[in-house]
Amino acid sequence: MMAVGIDLQHVGEFAAAAHLREPGGCFTEEELAHGARAAAGAAASLAGIFAAKEALFKALPDRPPCFWEDVQVGHDERGRPCLRFGGTLAPWVAQRCIRAATSISHSGDYAVAMALVERAA
Repeated sequence: MMAVGIDLQHVGEFAAAAHLREPGGCFTEEELAHGARAAAGAAASLAGIFAAKEALFKALPDRPPCFWEDVQVGHDERGRPCLRFGGTLAPWVAQRCIRAATSISHSGDYAVAMALVERAA
């Protein structure tokens, strides 16, 4: 079975919501560090990461209760985003043989992300 989620974030609105970027909130330390290094700026980068997490949560509506930091958006050697699971999600995902992928794009004042989830039958 496959599921898709999508989310769109306005970078300006996200930049104004500083509480979302506080440590221990929506992002892991690695995500915050990635945002700080991003050429497009921290707000745009973190808006894309936030959108990827939202898209994933939309594709997994039956997931157990979890925290934002239970999903980490990392980047491979080419800079492509990838999803990593921790906390309460890690064993749940492993037990169900779930694979997930994401794509993030930025255009002007917007960041958009899509998540594709594949579950074992």
